[in-house]
Amino acid sequence: MTLLSRLLAHTVFCIALSAMIPVSANAGGSSLGEDEQQDLPSYFGFARDPRGTFLFGVQVTLKLPHVSFVARTDPLGAYKIPVSHTEPGDVDLSCSKDGYRQVGLLRRTPPGVDEKTSVEIDCTLERQ
Repeated sequence: MTLLSRLLAHTVFCIALSAMIPVSANAGGSSLGEDEQQDLPSYFGFARDPRGTFLFGVQVTLKLPHVSFVARTDPLGAYKIPVSHTEPGDVDLSCSKDGYRQVGLLRRTPPGVDEKTSVEIDCTLERQ
């Protein structure tokens, strides 16, 4: 089997496997419906390694003054945490995964969006 065909077989296997894994990136196991989540302000983003590869299963913790929310990244490294209300300065976000350490956070508000509505925060983690 050539290297290319082994790589293709591995990729197909990973895609098929990830399609079978149930993933919920809702904060704190929330049971909000998809429509309700879209109406709430949210913190969202991606977890990557320094080369830009998306990381699956990263624990993302959003700490507010009186409560914390936890989500895990999906197979594409994405997370979304809907929150009912927050002042942007009151937020502390961290990312963790066994065998990795957080080396960066990049925070930005999408163009034309109020910072109290949605904030994107991307995490960078590197192997220890």
